[in-house]
Amino acid sequence: AETIISQIEFDFELEEEFPFTRSLFDDLVLLFKETDITTDGIEHQQYKERYTFKQNNDTAVIDFEYKPHNTATRNRGPSKIARQVVGGLFKDALGEKIRILDYGCGKGKDLYYYRESGFYAEGYDPYEDFGFNQKPTGLFDLICITFVLNVLPNVWERLLVIQQASEYLEDNGLMIITVRSESEIQKEAKSNCWEVHNDGYWSSKDKKTFQKGLTYKELECLIKRAHLSTHPITSLINCEKEISLIVACKQKLNRNICD
Repeated sequence: AETIISQIEFDFELEEEFPFTRSLFDDLVLLFKETDITTDGIEHQQYKERYTFKQNNDTAVIDFEYKPHNTATRNRGPSKIARQVVGGLFKDALGEKIRILDYGCGKGKDLYYYRESGFYAEGYDPYEDFGFNQKPTGLFDLICITFVLNVLPNVWERLLVIQQASEYLEDNGLMIITVRSESEIQKEAKSNCWEVHNDGYWSSKDKKTFQKGLTYKELECLIKRAHLSTHPITSLINCEKEISLIVACKQKLNRNICD
């Protein structure tokens, strides 16, 4: 029997914006193809897709979750970017006494490093078990988003993180976004036979952990869509081939990005 869910069509724009949703949708079409199960609604939420199903007079709400926190970088110490920040990377642009927000801080290794180095720093990560799921307070001079975007399986989630983080950015503040590079992820995917998923790979399909390498151009496009601009200091930062990074700010620099 044909179900309601099999009659739903996603327009092109939605498929581009929510590729993870489309992949899940296609799987459910196959699963319910020969049943009388129908769908009453689909909600896009952070780290999950919520479906409402009906069968006769029964209703069920099911969350399909994925776990970006499982792919958080497991460094033994602070990241190289954190070391550069503490070493005075933004001293000329922001001064010495700055407030730092580590957005998507994981277990807090960079956060603790900032605090131990004398900075006022807060951390936020939506995964409750990490212990930093309380929303930040106030505004910050520097927001660090380190190895977060590359574990999110669609463009919408990456953009949402930048938009939400920018709400805590001072008018004259800076946001540094660091991700794994495209070449590094492709190399690792080939070596470990990772399965393609959306615009990246399942690093572990069983654990639902995802990795995508991003280019500098992709980061430019993302911050532009979040109504931020590229700060000139970006070109002064030594960047290894394993990573891509960009420094964003609220000021408009009258640059045509990603046109």
